[in-house]
Amino acid sequence: MVDKVALVSGANKGIGKEVARQLGKKGFKVLIGSRDTSRGEAAADELRKDGIDAKAVQLDVTSQASIDKAIDFIEKNHGHLDVLVNNAGILSDTAAGIDTSVDSVETTLQTNFVGPLRLLQKSVPLLEKSGAGRVVNVSSSLGSHSKMADPSSGFSGFQYVGYSTSKSALNMLTIIAAENLASKNIKVNAICPGYVATDINNNSGPRSVEQGAAIVIKMATLPEDGPTGTYVNDDGTIPW
Repeated sequence: MVDKVALVSGANKGIGKEVARQLGKKGFKVLIGSRDTSRGEAAADELRKDGIDAKAVQLDVTSQASIDKAIDFIEKNHGHLDVLVNNAGILSDTAAGIDTSVDSVETTLQTNFVGPLRLLQKSVPLLEKSGAGRVVNVSSSLGSHSKMADPSSGFSGFQYVGYSTSKSALNMLTIIAAENLASKNIKVNAICPGYVATDINNNSGPRSVEQGAAIVIKMATLPEDGPTGTYVNDDGTIPW
C-alpha cells in the first residue's frame, strides 16, 4: 500500500499542528512545515510521541528557495503528495481601515497569498502523482466580500485591510486552481476554521484548535465525488 503523505504549512503550532495531528491519526505521514527548524522539530517530536509518523520540514512560504527545497525533499523521499494544507498565515496589520500601513499589507499578502500560490505551483506535480490530490486553503470569513459588505454579519467592523484582502485573494486562487486542476483529479477548497484561539489573535478566540481543524480534515480527506472550488466552514457554504 502506498503511503499517504500530507504537507501542512505553518504546522509547528496552533491549527496547523492540530491538523497534522488529526491527519496523522488517520494514517497520513505528516510533514510539519515550519519557518523555524527547531520549532518544527519540537512539534514533530511531540506528535511522534503520540504515535504519529511526523517529520519536520523547513518551510518559509515567502522564500521560493525554501519551497523548492521542501518539495524536492518530498519528491526524493516519498515520490508523491496526497494533501497540501496552506495553513501558514499572519495578521500583521491593525484594524485601521484605509489608514493601515502599506508595508504591513505587502508583508501580509506575501505570506497569506503569494506564499500559498508559490507552494501550490511547486506541489502540483506531486499532487498529480497521488491520483487524488487534495488542497485545502485556510481562509477566513473576513475574506468574504458578502459578509464584509453586510453590516449585520458581525464581520464588517473588522477593518484589517491586509488580512482580509489576502484571504479574498486566496479565495480567488481557490476558484481558479480548482478549475485548472480538475482534469488532474486534484480538488482545491477554501475553508474558514472560525475564531480559534491561536497566537494570531492572542488566543482570544472562543473555539479550540480541535474545533478549527475539523473542517480542514473534512476537506483534506474528501471522497472521489467530493466538491472542489468551494468556500466552507462547519455550517456549510460561505458566500464569496
